[in-house]
Amino acid sequence: MRTTSQSAHTTSPVVSARPTISDAPSDRDSQQQGLFPESGRFLCGVALSVFQNSGDDNAQWAHFQRNRFSWFSIRGKLTRQGLKEEDKLYTGAAQADTPATDHDIQDRVGKADIAEEGQQQDASKASEQSGDTIKRYKVQLRTSPTLVAEHPADFWNNYETDIQLAAGLGCNSFRISLEWSRVMPEQGVTDMAAVQRYHDIFDCIERCGMVPNVTLHWWTHPEWFDKLGEFTTEDCIPLFEEWAQTAFYHFGHRVHLWATFNEPEACSLCGHVLGNHPPGRMFQFKAAGQKLLNMVRCHAAAYRAIKQMPGGEQCAVGIILNTVWAEPRRTGALFKHVEVLSNVLSRVWDIQAAMNYLLSGRYTYTHPLGKLVSHVYWDDPQGKPGCDWLGVNHYARAVLDWNLSVSSKASKVVLTDMGFPVEPHSLYMAVAWASQLKVPMYIMESGAPFDSDENGRAEFINSALEQVKQAVNDGYDLRGYHYWTLLDDYEFNYGYDLKFGLYSWDPKGTGPQRTERPGAKVLRQWYSGLAPQMQQALRAHKNMHKTMPAGIRTKDCPTPTAQACTPVRHRAAIRHVSRQPYSSSKLCRGQVGVSGLRQAAFIA
Repeated sequence: MRTTSQSAHTTSPVVSARPTISDAPSDRDSQQQGLFPESGRFLCGVALSVFQNSGDDNAQWAHFQRNRFSWFSIRGKLTRQGLKEEDKLYTGAAQADTPATDHDIQDRVGKADIAEEGQQQDASKASEQSGDTIKRYKVQLRTSPTLVAEHPADFWNNYETDIQLAAGLGCNSFRISLEWSRVMPEQGVTDMAAVQRYHDIFDCIERCGMVPNVTLHWWTHPEWFDKLGEFTTEDCIPLFEEWAQTAFYHFGHRVHLWATFNEPEACSLCGHVLGNHPPGRMFQFKAAGQKLLNMVRCHAAAYRAIKQMPGGEQCAVGIILNTVWAEPRRTGALFKHVEVLSNVLSRVWDIQAAMNYLLSGRYTYTHPLGKLVSHVYWDDPQGKPGCDWLGVNHYARAVLDWNLSVSSKASKVVLTDMGFPVEPHSLYMAVAWASQLKVPMYIMESGAPFDSDENGRAEFINSALEQVKQAVNDGYDLRGYHYWTLLDDYEFNYGYDLKFGLYSWDPKGTGPQRTERPGAKVLRQWYSGLAPQMQQALRAHKNMHKTMPAGIRTKDCPTPTAQACTPVRHRAAIRHVSRQPYSSSKLCRGQVGVSGLRQAAFIA
């Protein structure tokens, strides 16, 4: 049922009963045309998180920002966790008559750089004049707010403008988050005004000639769910299943591609090991493993629930993983210690634990130092979970030199603002690794932050889409690419520092400002002809597989063509990601510093 309310997010939600199979919209079945109606269609799009562009006070991230902020700085040289009352301070003449807030402090300490002595003295004087207590921390303090809820780009109320910008890039697909905290701000309550707003958004996407694809959990969930233990307890499974049913009841006839989770492994790692995401814990490896297990079990339960609803069998339900790994720049005695560290770092991220569960229904999460320290194991009595497609998010890999600095295997090193180098071939290897699930794949996030070096963004886009073409031409069942992101947004623990957007947006500005960056022109040129080329290649491979010579389509090489991708080449790409020893030659070296190692190894 839809409402006619135009409220962006009403404060008095309308109660809506939990949907059942019998009362779902009657026209859903007629509007679905097979599991992959876009079979042979290559999706070219952008990805956008509603929370990161609009905020939401009902989300757990808003609560975390306000009250329990914990920062593990991997960009600065000084780190602090939490803030005591006496540590609240502000700087700058423009701020002299404004009381400090938790929000300001979290933002300013978050970007911790060594300050000059004169700057420290200025900060001390400004604070003393205001009557605040100040401690001498050698940090550069910022004065601009970081909380997304305080000054967002506000896609929620400017969606028509942003969707039209995406259409102007030549997109035929628009990835968006379904915000659980907006649709169900209270347990058992559905905000029908928010439901209607999403219908309006989908209408606009369709009018602009694009298809929407949605994600049910994109690192955010309602605060009430967080208070019940969120994904740290298996009690979360029926609650997430209810959310999936509610979302599909309202939007199942509008959306074909459904993702249950965006990067569940990053959610557990950052929340319980790095401490820079909710709940802000650090070095709790077993808790991280248990949380990831509960999230992939939620995926399995949501998949079954959606498939049992009218129209569910015709929709494609998948999950999205972030492919990050570490590897030594070379092999040999000089790199033995690097190989050991690379294996440890890759196990810290441990995307293979989630993949193994998707492959078999068996889950094993091992402490990076081994099973004797701690591990989590689960053998699902229902066997292998359902997964119609796999989303691949990929930004970079960590290539480590003998001195543990981040290096590169590319002939030219282009460093992003996040500290990782542009590595053209790593996207191909991420696709090769993901292909082991033997389902259609979509690249759901691929991007690089550049504030001033637009040549770097252009090089990233060019190299990434060259790898996409190579992967499709080699026979991998890759059906789409989505650039992250359309518009500069709130990058969680990085605030507004990282500029991933094809369109710039200044949180200090006013109004719905959007300024096109040169990188948008590069992507537009690619999208103008990419989809037809990839569609033709996908159709050619589909026909070729029917008559492929025996011995080529093996277990180790599930989707290559005879001409381009041999089992040996496929296994070599897999070894990069799974961190088995791999030999490489004639690699060019480019150091970027130890801080870059932490960035590339723990992208969050």
